[in-house]
Amino acid sequence: MPKLTRDDIQKVINQYDGYKSSRLHGLSGLFNLNGFFSTSESADIMKKLLSATSETDRFHIAANYVKYFPEAHFAKFLVPAINHAVEDNKKFWEGGLLPFFSDMEP
Repeated sequence: MPKLTRDDIQKVINQYDGYKSSRLHGLSGLFNLNGFFSTSESADIMKKLLSATSETDRFHIAANYVKYFPEAHFAKFLVPAINHAVEDNKKFWEGGLLPFFSDMEP
């Protein structure tokens, strides 16, 4: 299963916060107004992602958020992390354990 670590999520949140802070010519971040530019769904999903204990749960939470809120700015920041997790998972199974197990007899 694809996985997202807490570090992966924190990087996405930092990118998103940087985007929000740049609004209003940087005054948004300077005066701590970033919360006014986030939807409640985005704020809730960030908390859920950071509090999830399983990396696969984190992936599913992020993927479902993007599925149901594709136009949200936070979703747009999550997409590259989700795609990277899927690609890492593909690489693992294509070149990782499968060749080892394919030589084994039943």
